Amino acid sequence: MEIFQKLSSIYYLIPSNLTMSIIKITGIDHIKMEVNNVQETVDFYSKLFGFKILEGTPSHPCIIGNDAVKLCIHQGESSIWHFGFHVENYEEIKPICGEHHAQLGMEAHWAHSDSEYVIDPCGREVEAFQSLGWGAFATSG
Repeated sequence: MEIFQKLSSIYYLIPSNLTMSIIKITGIDHIKMEVNNVQETVDFYSKLFGFKILEGTPSHPCIIGNDAVKLCIHQGESSIWHFGFHVENYEEIKPICGEHHAQLGMEAHWAHSDSEYVIDPCGREVEAFQSLGWGAFATSG
């Protein structure tokens, strides 16, 4: 028998015989992406969705969004770098990753959150947050 778990309007299929621990996600915090033109991207999301610059400036890496969604944008090729999850059990991330033999990336302490980066099978960073996650520059690592 399969159990369906709802997460931000996305359904994940989880085997009912799952006995290992899991990192408990409470929502998607942000998407970090490279864009061809930061200013055009800021203008587009501001005009269409009412996003505001939350951190940085269009001439530097910046974070735009609102209380529900954040986009971390940098000048570069058009691609997604990583995404961030709010997690309920932040202090359990390292032991859970060890239990599942998942590769850990860096640990960061931002202005508004603490983050653990887990590397997915494609080499992409999955950032797991404690508290709000919209800090563009680490204060320590």
